[in-house]
Amino acid sequence: MSENLSVEVHSYIKSVIYCRESKQHQSIIYTIEGSCFKKGLYYEELFVYARQLLNKCLIESKEKFNKSLIIAHLDLKGLTMKQIDTNFFKKMIVMLQSEYEETLEKLIVTNIPVFFKIAYKIVRPFIDRDTKKKIFFEKKNKKGSLEFTNNDDIFEDL
Repeated sequence: MSENLSVEVHSYIKSVIYCRESKQHQSIIYTIEGSCFKKGLYYEELFVYARQLLNKCLIESKEKFNKSLIIAHLDLKGLTMKQIDTNFFKKMIVMLQSEYEETLEKLIVTNIPVFFKIAYKIVRPFIDRDTKKKIFFEKKNKKGSLEFTNNDDIFEDL
């Protein structure tokens, strides 16, 4: 990321996208915090940083776990409808699929607010079939405990 960016901008971007090591999953987890995302703010800087961080994560994954894959985690806890920008997410999906198509082990989406279903229906057509198979959604089962499914029909009840 550019040295010219203010500390405030740099801090904001690092709060939206960051990575960490997961020994449990034997992977590097690339996290996007939905609640920290600010609609219309520093998109170009976010894309530059997202690429730089992804490249760094892939190097770490190869060094630590001997694999060229990462797990992406989209945490939507606290996300509000005002923050949703489907054009931004379409652009992010296209960038990730075109530049990092073979590097995604899986994408885990947690803390899904009800209105996310509408946004997902808009961006879903931009996600290729192979990538859709790697997406796992958190949901509550009949007993109230959390489980994960990669069957996105949980969004079909709109």
